[in-house]
Amino acid sequence: MLRAIIIDDDEEDLVFIKEALEATESFAAVEGFTHGREALAYLYKAPHEVHVIITDLNMPMVSGFDVLEAVKGSDKLAQIPVVVFSTSSNIQDVEKAKELGAIQFITKPNSYGGYSDTAKEVLVLITM
Repeated sequence: MLRAIIIDDDEEDLVFIKEALEATESFAAVEGFTHGREALAYLYKAPHEVHVIITDLNMPMVSGFDVLEAVKGSDKLAQIPVVVFSTSSNIQDVEKAKELGAIQFITKPNSYGGYSDTAKEVLVLITM
């Protein structure tokens, strides 16, 4: 079973993607954080394996780019795949996220069904 970390300051988006991941029945645990700093602290001291980090980009204090830089710059965390999940579809954001090590950039959907599709896409990405 897989473990996921979601970082999103929009609590509604956080709940929707968490529920969609859990509904795949492939995730044993999905932890949600509304602040990047809290998520990074958890990751640095987490005694268990994390299979994917899903992060929003536009968050106060610690952005998704900051999360990417911290994860990919850490010997302990660098191997964890990071998926950016953002309202942005700006090509510069996509390119920067990929340059910083994101395995995928997914624009947030407009419907709940889109969250289910996103969860399935994440599952395929990390189990290929």
